[in-house]
Amino acid sequence: MKNKVLMIVSNGLDNYLDLFRILAKEDFFQIRLLEFDDLLTSKSTLYLRNYHYSDVIIALESSLFGANQEILTDFLSAIYDQKFTNFLILYRTPDFLTKDGLQKGQQNCFYLPEKGCEASLKPNLILYLYKIYHASSLSVSLLDYIKFSFSGIVQEELLKKKTEEIEELNQQLSYSNKIDFLTKLYNRKTIFEFLEIEQKRTRRGIWRFQNHSVTADSPDQQRDFQNKPNGRITDHLAIFTVMMIDVDHFKVINDLYGHLLGDQVLKTLGELFADNRIFRETDLAGRIGGEEFIIILPETNVANALIPARRLMEKIRRIKFRSHDNRIFRVTVSIGMSQYSSHDKEREEIIKRADKALYYAKNKGRNRIVVYEDIDWKE
Repeated sequence: MKNKVLMIVSNGLDNYLDLFRILAKEDFFQIRLLEFDDLLTSKSTLYLRNYHYSDVIIALESSLFGANQEILTDFLSAIYDQKFTNFLILYRTPDFLTKDGLQKGQQNCFYLPEKGCEASLKPNLILYLYKIYHASSLSVSLLDYIKFSFSGIVQEELLKKKTEEIEELNQQLSYSNKIDFLTKLYNRKTIFEFLEIEQKRTRRGIWRFQNHSVTADSPDQQRDFQNKPNGRITDHLAIFTVMMIDVDHFKVINDLYGHLLGDQVLKTLGELFADNRIFRETDLAGRIGGEEFIIILPETNVANALIPARRLMEKIRRIKFRSHDNRIFRVTVSIGMSQYSSHDKEREEIIKRADKALYYAKNKGRNRIVVYEDIDWKE
């Protein structure tokens, strides 16, 4: 990655200089820390011309970008003879999020909390930068392909083949925008979109139940088939369950064994969450931040969702991780679950219940499964 360069404009980011200095010590990419005025100099121009357009990212505080966007964009576009868009906008408050949790505009955004911990922010920022570089490289490959590969193509069959290859590149780019770089699960934005779709589908199922009664004599009840669900049909239709999962003591793992091994733990867990021997192919798993994950189980109440949850806990219990100095350790997770209620108006309501169950599990000693609906909140 040493051919990649991240230029950080330090104006307005005094509280985060320690984070950037820690980042600069890592052997991932070159980092230059400079003031905004220093960026617009001939010295910076000569330095940037040594790097390809897709290998450069300019990171700066959000308010500074807004005030100087035209100046900065024109300056960088002149260097590369094309419009420069590889910006990383650093927000000190989460005002770049809409009420639906989606980013405004097309810029890459990263949230720096006012009281952030450098140790936890650094790996997330590194992974995010990898994602930006990957997406930028795919985009440049597509543009270069269009620019140079069609010059000698005149035959219809060759043109069709090249068109298919471009469509495949577009699909790869679309895929990278939906998938978490490390775990290969859905990212936060995508999994929340699926949650909203599932909520709408379930509401339609409730309406059908209210307008069509299912009896014991119904053909739906009498039909027998392989791998049929357990229980009654009403245990599965017009319902779904959300499972929130958090890795116990993950900061301790990073501190004791290093962030690279911490990343391996998250990657291994991601593989389990996508394992069809634990969950169904219709279940949806995503990483929503750090060591926290979410799984949506369509047409499943919490009683039936406990079955794959227990399978998952048993699989995790058996995994051994080995550090670079041959120390063996295991990990545990805490799980909070809640099922959809017809009273839910917003998608955040079921998330909040599952999250409360998760924190209840952690407060009760971790390494356990807690169902929100089973908790006696009067205790």
